This record gives sequence, structure tokens and C-alpha cells, in this order.
Amino acid sequence: MLKKLFISGVTFIIISCNNHEAENKNEPSGTDTAQTARENCYQYIHARDTIDLKMMIDNGAVTGTLAYNLYEKDKNKGTIKGTIKDDVLIAEYSFMSEGKMSTRQVAFKRDNNFMVEGYGPITEKDNKMVFSNPDSLTYNNSIKLTGINCSEIKK
Repeated sequence: MLKKLFISGVTFIIISCNNHEAENKNEPSGTDTAQTARENCYQYIHARDTIDLKMMIDNGAVTGTLAYNLYEKDKNKGTIKGTIKDDVLIAEYSFMSEGKMSTRQVAFKRDNNFMVEGYGPITEKDNKMVFSNPDSLTYNNSIKLTGINCSEIKK
């Protein structure tokens, strides 16, 4: 009798633990929820060109860093601040190039594990270069940043 009671108790504990684990598997982890800030990093490397994008996303608000190191072009590195909506990031990019601080708008569209840079007509507004019509940008895959572990981006 005592043996049957012991086996029943152990069986109950095992079933209870397994049910709890199954419930937890269906719940998103803290880094997967839209409510929790998360860091995402992307990189483009082709021949002698490199682009690094490191961004923190918190409820659709995005902050981070962006660096362009394109062969035979001026290197620039700065900060981004913007929003991501429907997998499209539109941000102000403030950067130093040739000893001068500049600000221009940048756009990237998330495509699975990639961020594809967007292009379109620009205009000057309040001493910043901005897209004339951000809703009609072209994302042509010529600059396609791959998602990477953030520790891979050099400081």
C-alpha cells in the first residue's frame, strides 16, 4: 500500500512538472516580447566595404549606432534615433564625417534575418537631409545587412 502511494505521488510530481514546462514553452521569453527592450545587430561586408548597425528596440522606438566604412569614401560613424513599424526602420542618423557633424534620414527594412537599406529622393529640411516620401522607398538588396551577434561588431 505504501509503495502504491509513493509511486502515485512521484507520478503526480512528474506530470505536474512536465505540464508546467509545456506551459512555459508557449510563453515568449523576455527578449522576444514587444514590451521589452532588445538589442539587434547587423553587418554588411563586401570586398572592402563594411556597414555596422547596432540598435536597441523598445516598444517600436529605436536607438543605436551606425557606421559606414566604404572603400574610397569618407568613413562615417554616428548614432541613430527613430522608429520601427511594419518591419521598416526610419531613423535620423547623426554622424561625423570629414570633421563635420551632419544628420540625414536612413531607412532599413527587416527581411527575415536581414536589414535592407532603403533609397529614395531626399530633400533638405531644418538642416537635415530627409526622404521626400518615406512611404515609397526602394529596397533593392544591394546593401543587405546580415543579423549577427552584437559581440562581433568592433567598437
